[in-house]
Amino acid sequence: MSKKFLLAAFAIILIFSLCIFLYEHQNPKEKTMSPFRSNSPILEVHIGFLLNKPLTDTNTSELFWIEKNKLYIDIAKIREIQLPSSIIDSLPRNTSDGNYTYNGDGIRSLTQFSHEKGDKKRIILLGDSFVFGESVRDNETSSYYLQQRLDPTFQKAEVINMGLRGINTQKEVERLEEKGVLYRPDIVFIFYFPNDYWDTDLEVRLFSSLAKYIDNVGLHEKQRPIMSQTYAEFESYHDFENSFSKFVEEPLLRLKKVSQEKSFRVVLVSFNAPFSHTKRLREIANRCSWDFIYLKDAMGYNDVGIWNAPDGHPSAYANKKIAEYLANYLHQKSIIT
Repeated sequence: MSKKFLLAAFAIILIFSLCIFLYEHQNPKEKTMSPFRSNSPILEVHIGFLLNKPLTDTNTSELFWIEKNKLYIDIAKIREIQLPSSIIDSLPRNTSDGNYTYNGDGIRSLTQFSHEKGDKKRIILLGDSFVFGESVRDNETSSYYLQQRLDPTFQKAEVINMGLRGINTQKEVERLEEKGVLYRPDIVFIFYFPNDYWDTDLEVRLFSSLAKYIDNVGLHEKQRPIMSQTYAEFESYHDFENSFSKFVEEPLLRLKKVSQEKSFRVVLVSFNAPFSHTKRLREIANRCSWDFIYLKDAMGYNDVGIWNAPDGHPSAYANKKIAEYLANYLHQKSIIT
């Protein structure tokens, strides 16, 4: 009985295998024409829609490749793209595009600040696009509102916005070292957002090149979902512990040394970082003897509809509330009287 059963099972398997062979022989699969080297680290992104044929273009064929519902990104080749040697050298100066005005030092401000400050108190806000004021006008940034709260005449206090779009904590500290210390600040608020542990140079290379690729292959209407999915995959690409140590912790410890040499105070501010980030930030602040402000707790940073502009950056309302909180802090600490 068992022998008949085994023979029957074998026959079924044989017939099934033969059917598969005949089907594949009559319907050969299209070969994958991936241009990437097999030893290159490839980032795979599920783009959320399906293409009937592979999609590439001659200008970026070695960087990006879409096949079916996946975007393939050659991270090794992305790293080879050249960037300006200094972020300061690439900043616009003495110009305005209607919303964003830059002074002669490449700082977003309607005012030109002298390196000589006299008896004034100097406050620097240091950070990324959240401090810069993405999506809001010049008179809606946290630096503008803080200036109005402290001293609209600029006679006793000056607030300098050293926020810059698309940089991480490492680049923020470099920006302060290269340009910010020249203004002889009394206090520096350095802001942290949850993507500030990312490799900024790689991020700039990737998303600027991806924008060109999307434009070249005619996927304009799909740009937002492609960018959003790539953004999410790029976040998971980073190893948090190693990246945080390299791009956040080490620069902050260097900032401590700079602040001691130049005699200014530092306050570490977090917008709404996850617990793992916040724990590390608090530890660093304690180690450096800095005050730590977690805005989500301090200010009830919960109502997304009120706080966030359409692209997720702080709204004018949020920036005004941040300025009010910082002004109260400065008064309570007797930094501004």
